[in-house]
Amino acid sequence: MAGLDAAQQHIWNITEPVLFQSGVAMRPGQPPWFLGAMGKTKVVSKNISALALITEEASRNLARQLNLSPRDVTFGLTKVDVRGTLAQALCPYKTGRFAPPCSAERFRRYDGYCNNLQNPYWGSANLRYLRFLPPNYADGISSIRADSRGRPLPSARTVSASMFLDQDRPHDHASMMTVAWGKFVFHDMAHTAQSAGFEGSRIKCCDVAEGFEHPECMPIDIAAQDPYYGRFGQRCLEYVRSSAAPRETCGLGPREQNNQVTSFLDGSTIYGSSEAEAKFLRAFEAGQLLSQRTPAGEELPPADLATLDCRRSAQDPPCFSSGDPRVNADLGLALMHSVWLREHNRVARSLQGLNPQWDDERTFQEARRIVGAEMQFITYNEFLPALLGPEVVERFGLRLENQGYFRGYDARRLPGVTNVMAAAGTWALTSASPAQVELFDPARFQRLGSLPETAFRPQELYSRLKQIAAGALMQHAQKMDNFFSRHVTQDMFASSNRAIPVIHNGTGTTMEHICKKRKVLRTQVTKLIKECLERLDRLTQSDASVLHARLMSLHAELNAVNSRFEEILDDDQAETEYEQIFEYNDRIVTVLAKLQQCISNPTGNPPTTQHENNAAQATTTSKIRLKLPRLELTRFSGRRHDWQPFWEVFEQVVDKNEELSSVDKFHYLRASVTGDAAAALAGLPPTARCYSDAVELLKKRFGNEELLIQEHMKKLIDIQPVRSSDDVRGLRRLYDTLAAHIKGLETLGQKHDSYSSLLMPIVQRALPTDILLDYSRQCLIATTSSSDEDEESTTDDASESSNETKK
Repeated sequence: MAGLDAAQQHIWNITEPVLFQSGVAMRPGQPPWFLGAMGKTKVVSKNISALALITEEASRNLARQLNLSPRDVTFGLTKVDVRGTLAQALCPYKTGRFAPPCSAERFRRYDGYCNNLQNPYWGSANLRYLRFLPPNYADGISSIRADSRGRPLPSARTVSASMFLDQDRPHDHASMMTVAWGKFVFHDMAHTAQSAGFEGSRIKCCDVAEGFEHPECMPIDIAAQDPYYGRFGQRCLEYVRSSAAPRETCGLGPREQNNQVTSFLDGSTIYGSSEAEAKFLRAFEAGQLLSQRTPAGEELPPADLATLDCRRSAQDPPCFSSGDPRVNADLGLALMHSVWLREHNRVARSLQGLNPQWDDERTFQEARRIVGAEMQFITYNEFLPALLGPEVVERFGLRLENQGYFRGYDARRLPGVTNVMAAAGTWALTSASPAQVELFDPARFQRLGSLPETAFRPQELYSRLKQIAAGALMQHAQKMDNFFSRHVTQDMFASSNRAIPVIHNGTGTTMEHICKKRKVLRTQVTKLIKECLERLDRLTQSDASVLHARLMSLHAELNAVNSRFEEILDDDQAETEYEQIFEYNDRIVTVLAKLQQCISNPTGNPPTTQHENNAAQATTTSKIRLKLPRLELTRFSGRRHDWQPFWEVFEQVVDKNEELSSVDKFHYLRASVTGDAAAALAGLPPTARCYSDAVELLKKRFGNEELLIQEHMKKLIDIQPVRSSDDVRGLRRLYDTLAAHIKGLETLGQKHDSYSSLLMPIVQRALPTDILLDYSRQCLIATTSSSDEDEESTTDDASESSNETKK
């Protein structure tokens, strides 16, 4: 293992300094820089990761020598005894007589050590995250995940673009203050470090010359046809691996990730997770934290003039400093830090007034103790019931005692934060963020800016803190679901996507959970359809309405789950999956139509005359018996270039069919769309009024003529050349492709003259060389013949003119 230590020292002392001096490092102000700010690496994390990387390489060498399978590595290497090795000598987690002493004290330590007297390190800062399931690395140690057959998984960007769509889905009762509190609490318990380079520099992974790649780089590939980044020619997204963490025994096994803060809800986001951080933030006077006052008298966190982790011009006031480096990430977080700084100082002033004999240290620690308890009380008494619902809170014993104190402390229970929670928790809260940030002043909402415009720009708090706080209380959050504002998935950091790293790091089991969820949903759908069909003949109008609403809800959920992975299916799986999806859609739509008929014509209506009965029967027959041939309806998955042919058929067969009601048309529309298009309609109920809304929504999103023209032109530009004139199939395919896009442009009102100058070079580039030469030769011959004929005609005309003159 000494040789491995030397190899790691070579990376630290030679490789990283050379990369840094060569300019291969992220520059402040670049979009990925701010994403890296969310995982800013502390010095102690950098030092701890060195040992983790040594044991990781030792595990890899041992697995190679012993020909261990990934399963053997995951479940076997962790049991290897490393006592007496370099790993144990360098291990920062000392046990037995080497462990720092613990004693029962009134105040918590900043780093969480000794919170559990029997297991002092449990829950402390700079420990690895816990796991519900073993990691799923391709080699069992640290290499990026692969599929079940060992093949590379789709790019995380491809998955993100397919799964995370943009829809406005306001929450019924949660406000943006709820989201801000969720992030504040999450940051108090989890902070994943991003691997850092020389002297803490941020590693650059894209556009790096061969031989200058940092070993912790794992850049994300972008497809040339990416719907957003493809327009800019960007083919790579920056991604640096999370900092590695050793096990408590510093033993061998798969790579783990480091949590830089305590796992306890203890106010570390206010005070920091080390004594040094706390000293930097304290005023050392009357138990106060450092703060600053605005000209209007508002108390705010202290200014941080040195930070590069915020957007600030020369004219802007400085950003803020606090116990967590993510304080400036968004206005909601900065607001929370300001509120709790004020609360600490308010409590400290009250305690000092009641206990003037207390010194600064006692006052500070007592105030810190009270503030931590306040945070815990608000979280368990108000936040969790609002987030999870009272039933879940009750089921898992999260409700506070009505009287007295909690008596269920168990020193044997490990209090760490789980890896999957740290990886996905904050992004789940990000999905609840609306596209625009609003303030409230006075008695009206005012747009402050979009998420990208306000990210890492907290300076608005200097002048409009009360208005921002009122806006956070009044503005509705979004529902916590699959849907992210495009500002998050595309624009937030211009060349980064906040949803992508969660997918790329592969620490969770997302796709497995999706498959399980779909299985449960399909079972529920089958049961509900069976119930509907069994009760159909005796349903009342109210019963039919309830069943219709239940089935619609399950249908929307099932469509959302299907859309999350159908765009990234393997080719050999796609046909089977689509057949199952279409089968379930057909069954659901059929039963929904029957339920709708029951709602419109319920049993138990007053008797009608024979004439009315015959008329109603004729009308009903025309509605029920009319069933469109399935072959006449094409399906639309959300690919923009497929919209035009799909809509032309659907418009003629369904939309303009006067025999169909708007509700029926809506059912046919739902049955005809999949993927992104289905997800776009998932939240609309199948009512007559919503059918026109659904059509307008699809036209606006997929039928924009300017975008369709751009799509056709891009397809023409990207057309694949044919290399040989003997490739008859390739030439036929080239002709068909050109004809299709030219016809499409013509349908959109684009005349040949408007793009012919661009089309000719495209065609010439796509043709084989011999055909192109032959074409050029024919053009030259035709031009020469035309010139000879013109010259001969001119000579004849001149001769005739001369003869006339002589006459």
